[in-house]
Amino acid sequence: MRIKGWGKFQHFKDRKPIWIKLYRDLMDDLEWFTLDGDSAKCLVMLWLIASEMDGELPDIKTISFRLRSTIKETTKLIGNLSHWIEVDDSENADNLTKTAVYQDDIKTISNGYQVDALEKRREETEKEKRERKNMPSDLDKIPFILEITNLSLGKNFKGSQDAVTNIKKRLSEGRTPEDFKTVCTNMMAAWGNDPKMSQYLCPETLYGEKFDKYLNMVPVKSIRSVVTENGEDMMQGAAAVLAARRLKDGRGEEAGSLVQIGSGV
Repeated sequence: MRIKGWGKFQHFKDRKPIWIKLYRDLMDDLEWFTLDGDSAKCLVMLWLIASEMDGELPDIKTISFRLRSTIKETTKLIGNLSHWIEVDDSENADNLTKTAVYQDDIKTISNGYQVDALEKRREETEKEKRERKNMPSDLDKIPFILEITNLSLGKNFKGSQDAVTNIKKRLSEGRTPEDFKTVCTNMMAAWGNDPKMSQYLCPETLYGEKFDKYLNMVPVKSIRSVVTENGEDMMQGAAAVLAARRLKDGRGEEAGSLVQIGSGV
């Protein structure tokens, strides 16, 4: 590579000048004014480098070192300076072309990864939406939890406003139907045989602000699983009871949600 027209504008020979000529005509050069700041700075630096070898420029690697820049950035800047630089050395031309192609390949691959990552994330988002749509809502879980409560405590609570409010609060905190079952199991073991305390075995008390305390309480006797009369696990039994009611009322879709809850979904 070499600077175009070097012999016309620079007349130093056989030495490294401490300065170069910069003609005033540059102010009226449209090509100069269309350059961005980095490219214009690079051109001036190339003029200085070329003054050391009578207008000739070294290879890209050496230029990058002299400019304290990367090969990628130097190649990009030189590509903007075709008006002032001519490539007359086949090796340099080949290196410049290979470098440019290499950088384009890297950019293409990088963009491909970004597109793939975006598509993957979009697919995951759609999958998450479908899963959320199919998951039972908190409102679906409330009657199920009341049925668990009744089976655990041997009661027939219909679900007062306070009880439903407490259940909603606990569900919003991330509590699961299994947690409600555990609270009933623990407190039934602790209070079931106490005439004074057994009156508090109700959703309004058990599912209130002391829920966490009751959940982590060690029961008087270990009750790992409460079983219904027909031998089914209480969770599945409660789901089956409610599902049967929904089917009877013609609400098959709600029945399916209840079966999901009972299976631990």
